[in-house]
Amino acid sequence: MAGGRRGAFYCGPVFDLADPRFDLFHQADIVEYVNTDQSNQYTLHTGSKAVCRTDPGENFDGDPLGAECRSEAGNNAGCAIRDIEGTAGAPFNAGTGGVVVMLWDKTQLSFWRFARTEVPQDILNGTPDPDSWGTPIARWTDESCDIENAFRDMQRMSRLFCPPIIRH
Repeated sequence: MAGGRRGAFYCGPVFDLADPRFDLFHQADIVEYVNTDQSNQYTLHTGSKAVCRTDPGENFDGDPLGAECRSEAGNNAGCAIRDIEGTAGAPFNAGTGGVVVMLWDKTQLSFWRFARTEVPQDILNGTPDPDSWGTPIARWTDESCDIENAFRDMQRMSRLFCPPIIRH
């Protein structure tokens, strides 16, 4: 991952899934951090008609940064859940990287992160079993988010993003 550097621009890598029919307002960010940040965050952005919120009562280990996932012109922060220090940028690279896994189905969007030396054997064998991975870092369920309608026809995207800085 890019380690970032300080300067006039605040840029960071974004690896996400997005529905190209809805611009940037229907997306799930899998890798998102800015400049020299050392914590990855998982962020959902939904259009103005979709109902989706981060529910602190959900079972996840990350730090919720914003509750409302709705994004529109002038307000595109979405709802994020931050991972621990060392999960992005230079520290992540120094630890030889790792694997981020996303489970996306009709009932949930969940994210796990594994250090390179801790990738579960079921993943390495090509037979992933999310029930064996423990508590996810981030999770949104169909109880707080209309996953089936807000996230469909998604395509992988990878880009360098230089947004106006939004700090949660």
